[in-house]
Amino acid sequence: IFGLAVLLCFAQAKAAPDLELPQEELAKETVLPVVDRPEMVRSRKVKTEGKWELGANFGWLMSEPIYDTTRLGLAVYKHTSEETAWGAQLYYNSAGRSDYSTQLHKQYGLNYDRAPKPLYSLFGDYNAKLFYGKMSIAKNATINTHLMGLMSVGFTQYENKTYPGVTGGFGYKFYFTPIFSL
Repeated sequence: IFGLAVLLCFAQAKAAPDLELPQEELAKETVLPVVDRPEMVRSRKVKTEGKWELGANFGWLMSEPIYDTTRLGLAVYKHTSEETAWGAQLYYNSAGRSDYSTQLHKQYGLNYDRAPKPLYSLFGDYNAKLFYGKMSIAKNATINTHLMGLMSVGFTQYENKTYPGVTGGFGYKFYFTPIFSL
């Protein structure tokens, strides 16, 4: 039915007539925007060099097939410059099995009661702040932002063993005030 509807739409479509505009209505040059106070565009409202940052995290592990993958975490960072930050993240994993393991138990009778549970993770983290920007949300209001690259090395502790781990990715912070961000 969908294919027939698409076919009928294309059959009904007609080419639009050529649009002709008088030469005097076409743009002849480009202009740059006028900024009343250029020092406001260049200045940083959020300065992080030498400051400490505390954070709370919520996340999930995509590689954990047996147990519930949600986790809560705390993070602490030291900003060594406006371009870099070093920190540590501690995650506590929730208890219980995942939906996937429950399906396998119902369908195939697999019992995961003896499988080791992830308990917590501890990672050392490096952030390279790639871009500081300002996003206009109203005529007189902006949100300051940071785009950053992330690299972490650490371990995850299970009931029976410790496994090393490496993570990497990108992050984006939106600063609502100079000290509060999401």
